[in-house]
Amino acid sequence: MKARKKRAAQIRACLDKYVNGDFKEKDQEQ
Repeated sequence: MKARKKRAAQIRACLDKYVNGDFKEKDQEQ
């Protein structure tokens, strides 16, 4: 259970980084 939670947290962090970076790039283009 703990390992699964830790893995989910890592994936969520990666997604947040990807989404934030994507938004930043889009903002710079506009």
